[in-house]
Amino acid sequence: VRTDAELIWRELKKNNIDFKKLLVDNRKDFIEGLKSFDPDLIISDYSLPQFTGMEALVIRTEISPLTPFILVTGSNNETVAVDCMRAGADDYILKDNLSRLGLSVINSINKAKVLREKNIAEEALLRSEEIFRHFMEYSPIYVFFKDKDIRPIQLSKNFETLLGKPLSECLGKTMDELFPSELAKSMVEDDIRILKEGKVITVNEELNGRYYSTIKFPIIIDGKPSYLAGYTIDISDQKLADEALRKSELRFKQISENFGEWIWEVDKNGLYTYSSTVVKEVLGYEPEEIVSKKHFYELFTAE
Repeated sequence: VRTDAELIWRELKKNNIDFKKLLVDNRKDFIEGLKSFDPDLIISDYSLPQFTGMEALVIRTEISPLTPFILVTGSNNETVAVDCMRAGADDYILKDNLSRLGLSVINSINKAKVLREKNIAEEALLRSEEIFRHFMEYSPIYVFFKDKDIRPIQLSKNFETLLGKPLSECLGKTMDELFPSELAKSMVEDDIRILKEGKVITVNEELNGRYYSTIKFPIIIDGKPSYLAGYTIDISDQKLADEALRKSELRFKQISENFGEWIWEVDKNGLYTYSSTVVKEVLGYEPEEIVSKKHFYELFTAE
């Protein structure tokens, strides 16, 4: 075995392949070597003193499936060669034709590198898809993606509650099939403008007595808007609070104007923030001349 191994090492050096080596000849050392030495390549004789190259290939597949495996044998048996390749060997080389070994090693390592990179990319893609799936499942805002025909291709889970039907019945539908006619028409007009102009827009909409603010934007592929996406926030509570505040301020203004007395308000710095029109009779100023412009101490001086 040592002589065969030395022939292989010599052939690798002839091909200017720099390498570190670990020589094993039994199952136990082979398994330990796979884990501790972590080889970039395995070259195995078909017949080993205590087990076979095919057994080593099976162990490789179980423990380190991405490590290239080349079988070297003195037997010119096509059936054996086919069996080895089917079992996952990267190459099958005859001992009387070791001149093929250098190129086989280079090709096998390059192939393994490409495969590892592909697996890393696939794992990253799966991880990204899982993250996206969880985001769409639990997003507190409404998230959507539409194709160029203005049909949803992805919707966050909460759209089921908003639209009253499972997502499977929403994807691929037209806006008219999902929303009231007037709202659907407005949505389509906005979406067509986004795809045509490639601009971001914000729209406020009302549905079933609730108010929503939506930001829509194009998804550019190869320099062209090919899809659009966006997110919608329920602003009903904010809108109702703003409306209540507006009505409260209006009532306060009406009361203060009809009260017949000068009513005013200043902030903690003494700057007027409100004044009724009676200030004209008291100080000769219009309300707009003092609100946000005058301080309390400018109009009143202690004696």
